[in-house]
Amino acid sequence: MPAPLDGLTVIDLSTSVSGPFAGGMLAEYGARVIKVEAPDMVDVARFTGTARNGVTAMYASINRGKEATILDLKTAEGKAARWALLDKAEVLLQNSRPGALAKLGFDWDTVHVRCPQLIYASITGFGQTGPLARARVYDPIIQVAAGIADSQINPISGGPMLYQGILCDKVTSLHMSQAIMAGLLARERGLSEGQKIDIAMLDAAVHFHWCDGMYNFTFLEEGGVDRAPEFGMF
Repeated sequence: MPAPLDGLTVIDLSTSVSGPFAGGMLAEYGARVIKVEAPDMVDVARFTGTARNGVTAMYASINRGKEATILDLKTAEGKAARWALLDKAEVLLQNSRPGALAKLGFDWDTVHVRCPQLIYASITGFGQTGPLARARVYDPIIQVAAGIADSQINPISGGPMLYQGILCDKVTSLHMSQAIMAGLLARERGLSEGQKIDIAMLDAAVHFHWCDGMYNFTFLEEGGVDRAPEFGMF
């Protein structure tokens, strides 16, 4: 029995966790995922954690099931090779900082003109615009900004405490893989051609955290009733 995404091709330009983990889930659903790295900037997950025979456990886990290639987009040959991949693909996945791909000629507007069928999926830390759009982002920063650290009370100090894991990266990956499949379904139903999907890690983290971590800050008007003691919650 074919997998749900059998026959679809995803070009994965992302690095670290948030993008590659989303691409890995698409591979598990049957997509052909081709991971593209640059010769002067390979995936940082290659250098994270324990390794065997030159491959780290993190890189192997996140990128299992993918094909891989190296392209130098600073050369005409590298750009031509990437266009050849995109011409036959259904999805482009990337998590570069805003404007990085535009400098190389692979921004949404340019790609959409040539490949109108493509789902162009971008992950950022704080969004495409705003004062923090180009800031370097790491999982602990988003945990703090989204209020997650504030809800994890340190039993010794009583202050905020980070979740011991890359929670926000992986939550963003789940949101992105689901959004990509929704875009593919919309295209299959004839509701659209290719679509641009933007997901900020901060948005994904707040969405994930809000229903339980922030419910005491949702109904701020007078008349709210605190039912937590009655049900023995938090």
